[in-house]
Amino acid sequence: MLMPREPITNALTIDVEDYFQVSAFAPYIDRTTWDARECRIERNVGFILDLLERKNASATFFTLGWIAERYPALVRRIVADGHELASHGYGHERASDLSEPAFFHDIDRSKKLLEDLSGVAVQGYRAPSFSIGTGNLWAFECLTRAGYRYSSSVYPIKHDHYGMPDSPRFAYRVNESLIEIPITTLRLFDRNLPSSGGGYFRLFPYALSRWMLQQINRTEQESAIFYFHPWELDAGQPRVPGINLKTRFQALREHPAHAGSAGGLAERFPLGPHGRALPGARLGRRSRCAVSSPSPSTVHRLDPRDRAAAHRWDEFVMACPQATFFHRAGWQRVLREVYRHDTHFLYTEREGRVTGVLPLAHVRSLLFGNSLTGLPFAVYGGVAAETAEAAKALEDEAQALARRLGVPHLELRNVQRRHEDWPAQDLYVTFRKDILPEEEANMLAIPRKQRAMVRKGIKNGLTAEIDPGVDRFFALYADNVHRHGTPAMPKRYFQALRDEFGDDCEVLTVLAPDGKPLSSVLSFYFRDEVLPYYAGDDEAARDLAGNDFKYWELMRRACARGLKVFDYGRSKLGTGSYSFKKNWGFEPQTLHYEYCLYKRDSIPQNNPNNAKFKLLIEAWRRMPIGLANWLGPFIVRSLG
Repeated sequence: MLMPREPITNALTIDVEDYFQVSAFAPYIDRTTWDARECRIERNVGFILDLLERKNASATFFTLGWIAERYPALVRRIVADGHELASHGYGHERASDLSEPAFFHDIDRSKKLLEDLSGVAVQGYRAPSFSIGTGNLWAFECLTRAGYRYSSSVYPIKHDHYGMPDSPRFAYRVNESLIEIPITTLRLFDRNLPSSGGGYFRLFPYALSRWMLQQINRTEQESAIFYFHPWELDAGQPRVPGINLKTRFQALREHPAHAGSAGGLAERFPLGPHGRALPGARLGRRSRCAVSSPSPSTVHRLDPRDRAAAHRWDEFVMACPQATFFHRAGWQRVLREVYRHDTHFLYTEREGRVTGVLPLAHVRSLLFGNSLTGLPFAVYGGVAAETAEAAKALEDEAQALARRLGVPHLELRNVQRRHEDWPAQDLYVTFRKDILPEEEANMLAIPRKQRAMVRKGIKNGLTAEIDPGVDRFFALYADNVHRHGTPAMPKRYFQALRDEFGDDCEVLTVLAPDGKPLSSVLSFYFRDEVLPYYAGDDEAARDLAGNDFKYWELMRRACARGLKVFDYGRSKLGTGSYSFKKNWGFEPQTLHYEYCLYKRDSIPQNNPNNAKFKLLIEAWRRMPIGLANWLGPFIVRSLG
């Protein structure tokens, strides 16, 4: 008895670039004029997205960073509509025209930009004009270093500008971390014939293209890649004057039935995105180049006792561009053991691999209410996921959990806006800045007035030490917050952070010439970033410039360690800390804390700016510090 063959899904891919960015037009259109030209990308991609929705098809959108930077809403719509977002580089420069460092800069810049705008991991890359070949195979190593998982940049044909005809025709593993998915060809008469779309689909009869795809699916039992550009569907785009006949022929645009033909393919052939990986692929030889029916992500709750699961969680967090230090699994143990909060650290999994995380804690308080928050005591939170599907699964489960718990609201401390229809708190900003490679360059990057304060601290003979414990830090911190009229977190909380995160949680204390502790900061280290998070100082620190010296010393040491980002952390608008960070030359970036309200009409305002807390703040300032330090932990546990 013959078993039915597994259905084959072909990869539908769109190279998101506009008409004036076509490589063939490069001699006729100066890239410095791009911004001055009519850009029709929103209209054309919008048309494609609507078409795919009608056909119930999905695709991979290889998107130029240049386009994404100018049309971020378009990037977010691609992801929101369930398609895969991938990179087409930043400026549509052929990989074969770039040096190795310039190529890496281009693909790294594009990947980070797309990830920052979309909130999802970018796994795939396609070189403009399929420009990876025998002359620049080093490009694969660059892609691996930049964190890509697959490339679709090789065309196994002979062409005057590109092509590697001796390449395998179907997906193959370049190295342990990277897969190349060549553009599809049909082997006929001892030659590889292009059968993947683009200009060939515009010029070939539709019946021929359809027959070639059928041969690949039925005879070779392989998936095919089909690609096109948004400008190919736009008959109304401006004409480019002065181009020669060959270029005009190659770049023939308004194929009379191109959109209809593409729609016909979507009806006749199952189409989908490249996908992140190739499960079951025969990667040693030939393999399918699209995932035919990926298993859905399943949502789980991280068991605090399961160290193996926590390790897999943290491996994902360290690799996911959207994740932060506050997504680490160790926060679950700290919040449960110190504050006795119920935690719900949710994660998605596909085929045994973590694909997204959402740490949450249930905070219950008679004074400040009842909430499900991602994450208390954290400036960043919300979902970190590889795909829109995983992110949606996590947020859907969070909302279902909030309803089961009966909380008045769910709070997600997102860095980027995710839900335009959710109320958002606009009170907080964060301050982040690159650490320059040279110490003196970092000093000179500090504005003159604040730089003078740093030099004053140095002149005053201040020194800094790394503390093995939290005693000196806590004494300065508790005194500082008491002067400001707010409760101090318990000393055991800071010790728990040190115990849980080890070398990634560090205390630096500034000393006066007589050895007296003046100022101290507890910092987190995450990947190539340093985050000064909790701080305190003695009243004498102001006259000796102890605070400026403290942060300079932290930055100086971070530079020596090769770190890349100084994260000055969150501040409330209009506060002294906000002004202090601005004076250091840091620019505020709005944080998008989003709320899903169930049993309340407005966002809760449990912060010192709330007028109803003014009397409590004044009373707290007058309270003996010993009593304040004893009582504070009972209050602050609900203010995270």
